Amino acid sequence: MAEGPGAGRGKDGVAKLVLSPAARPAGRSAALALGLVVVQLAGVAGANLVANPRGEFPTTYYKPLVGDYGLIKLRLFEAAPSPTWVVIGSSRAVSVPASGLPWSDGPGFNFALPGGRPADYLLLAHYLREHAPDVKGVMLAIDNFAPSQSASPSLLQSGAFTALGGMRPPWTQQATTVFRSLDAGYVYEDLRVLQDTYVTGYPQGTFAFSPDGSGTQARLDPQIAAGTYDLKAALQDHFDRVVRQRFAGEREGNSTATLDQALAAFVDAGYQVKAFFPPFHPWTLQQLADNPRFAAFQEQAMAIARSHCGPTFQLFDFTHVESFGGSPAGFYDNYHVTPATGRLLVQAMADPGRDLCQGPAP
Repeated sequence: MAEGPGAGRGKDGVAKLVLSPAARPAGRSAALALGLVVVQLAGVAGANLVANPRGEFPTTYYKPLVGDYGLIKLRLFEAAPSPTWVVIGSSRAVSVPASGLPWSDGPGFNFALPGGRPADYLLLAHYLREHAPDVKGVMLAIDNFAPSQSASPSLLQSGAFTALGGMRPPWTQQATTVFRSLDAGYVYEDLRVLQDTYVTGYPQGTFAFSPDGSGTQARLDPQIAAGTYDLKAALQDHFDRVVRQRFAGEREGNSTATLDQALAAFVDAGYQVKAFFPPFHPWTLQQLADNPRFAAFQEQAMAIARSHCGPTFQLFDFTHVESFGGSPAGFYDNYHVTPATGRLLVQAMADPGRDLCQGPAP
């Protein structure tokens, strides 16, 4: 019987399979290709872990490329003294001081998140209960007109939050970290980190934070101090770009329901709660005077907040900046206040006579 091209006979006359010269490199090519893939993935992971462009990994060799405020605040919180009072809210509460409070001698921390929403407040309620045993109270800015109802992705991806009861177990965060480190889409950002570090310098972000988490819009402060800041133009520009659309139609999801859950979570945790409606610029309130969405939000949010009134819950309405001695000049735009206005707001919260929970419902 004729033998095929891949067959042969040994010395004992038994037929044996012999790989042809063309067949041998195929196995080596597959192994080489696999090796190259492993090397490439290792290179991508190494670059991502070292550059850490979004601040997601535990490495701190370089400053994160993006202003991931959730992770920035989390890292500041972990490095700060254990607080007794914490500020919760969106960017509208960033300038509210957390230290030197009239009613507390202990350290404080401002955990207000630019872009924060009620889902973040709820997440932080669980986090503080698990990781901040010295917290006695929170100052919570009621602001739920942001269009998205999801919590900040950076906080949800952080091991400190995914390990909380009822959330993703810790091992999933470890797996997530591994997979995200292999994301080749970060390589461009890795290069940007190196460029900003060694060539162009980092661009200044919108907010600059103190060690206690409180912040300021540092780019604008010098103009305000010099009297050259055009607040009128800033109000119109911010209103046209942001505010108008936020009250232009139906808000997505059920943010007021999440706000209700967040307020309940802080009360149930045993905290003293000073909830407040942060101010709008007087010009902005004039523009929104006939806006039914704005009026509906104010009415619904107020009703929800009042439903939590009790021995450990106080409620303050600072919608009008003049109501607590503030000035129209104490704004960066339509609803972001300067630190000076934030300090006045805190002083007003020290007056129990301003507590809406002590008076009859309107």
